[in-house]
Amino acid sequence: DTLKNNEISKCDNYTIESLLDDSCITCHENYYPFYSDNSDQNSFIKCYQNIDGYRYYISGKTVNRIILRNALNICFNQKWVNYIHDIDKYVETGRMPEGISKEKNLELYKMLSEKHEHGVFSKRQNPVGERLKAGLSIVETLTVKEQCALIYEILKLTAIGPTVADLRAIGGTQKSGIMLHSKMISKTDEFKLINQSVTGIYENAIDLLTI
Repeated sequence: DTLKNNEISKCDNYTIESLLDDSCITCHENYYPFYSDNSDQNSFIKCYQNIDGYRYYISGKTVNRIILRNALNICFNQKWVNYIHDIDKYVETGRMPEGISKEKNLELYKMLSEKHEHGVFSKRQNPVGERLKAGLSIVETLTVKEQCALIYEILKLTAIGPTVADLRAIGGTQKSGIMLHSKMISKTDEFKLINQSVTGIYENAIDLLTI
């Protein structure tokens, strides 16, 4: 259900109860209507959660859990950005660009594994760092095409939005990385609702453990 225009008047009114209400938990593209007292026009804010040092968008809910989406980008230098684009092209078109090799694929896989095991992505719900580390010996035996397909799946876990990847090639599941969190937020060290402007310049945080 999308949020009706008159259901929230100011961002300070957000509570964990309204957050989990059926009417506002699955808003289109995670944008919530925001009405300023000083403006007659609608503006929009992006709402996401900061939970134990990791940022998420709220996507929906089950009976007793919140469904989360990734809100953090992964970073690489331009060399690897270009290489990843080549992998994307191969997976999406079936045409293998020049320059892709097993050696480079292994190097990229190790970087991804490191980021998921020791970087900020180790803090996400349902982390995959241990799975990637354990899968290195398998990746070394895969063909270039199989490595590309696997790396393509791993990169889905750090895309903005839903995060689910097919990691069966390294002993994982077809739907690895789905992020859920209990509605019992009192057991977390940090649980903040962050309202951010469309440009990302302005934001405010509401500590849901204190309201």
